[in-house]
Amino acid sequence: MFGDQAPTITMTNSRIENNTVIASAPGGDATVLGAGFLNNAALLLDHVQIQDNSGRADGLTGSAQGGGIWNGDLFVPHDTPPRVTLEHTRVTGNTLTGSSGVTLQGGGLFTDGFPVTLTDSRIEDNTPDQCVGC
Repeated sequence: MFGDQAPTITMTNSRIENNTVIASAPGGDATVLGAGFLNNAALLLDHVQIQDNSGRADGLTGSAQGGGIWNGDLFVPHDTPPRVTLEHTRVTGNTLTGSSGVTLQGGGLFTDGFPVTLTDSRIEDNTPDQCVGC
């Protein structure tokens, strides 16, 4: 999701599952952001299942962030900060992997210093961790 407007983007009664993102840079920097979902806006997920997504980054260096959800400013800062609100939502079974020089963060959710609000929601059973920046 991309946006810099005041109204919150809303997704309800949905599934984001079984997506795969692979970044390969054998001689350089490999980056994966949001294998399941990349957010760059004010976002409400209500009754959404984000599960079994995977991201892999293979390179001499690099990072893989947000196996389920990546939340942050992509490209340029926004007037309205990107934020995620999860209501009755599950973020489960998402994975990040990479070569030895790659940093893995936020198997379930990665947020780059922006707010995440959970209401009756779970972030669990993700690899290598649940939530970074929350």
